[in-house]
Amino acid sequence: MEQPSIGRTGFRMMHKGLRPAYPAGSGKACQKGSVMRPRLLMWILWLAIVGLRCDDPNPPAPKPDPKPGESVKLRGTLGEDVDCRVFHTDGGKTYSLDSGLRGYPNGMKLCIFGTVAEASPCLTTPMLDVQTVRAWSSCP
Repeated sequence: MEQPSIGRTGFRMMHKGLRPAYPAGSGKACQKGSVMRPRLLMWILWLAIVGLRCDDPNPPAPKPDPKPGESVKLRGTLGEDVDCRVFHTDGGKTYSLDSGLRGYPNGMKLCIFGTVAEASPCLTTPMLDVQTVRAWSSCP
């Protein structure tokens, strides 16, 4: 009997008959690993899809707007409206300011500490009673 060798297809074949070297049913022609690979790959793919979700199922609740009389610390950019100076926060909210903040040009990024006012003579509401103005980087 001739010795089996590996042919072009990668299977052990007999030289003359080109028959598989291992008879059917011996368990060597189709090994267990070749059946398990697709299942393993599907399991890994499922874990990747479930485990790497980008969206949080319970997003944090948005912060409520400050009420009149509350102290606030805001980061943002100075601007000007028709009747008053305004402050555009980094969070997208706009406040009118009780003082003109002379010496600070429009577009300057600042950190403002103040109190939300009850009433505003300006068109833009709410209004801030400014207590302290600091550099933008000093706000936590």
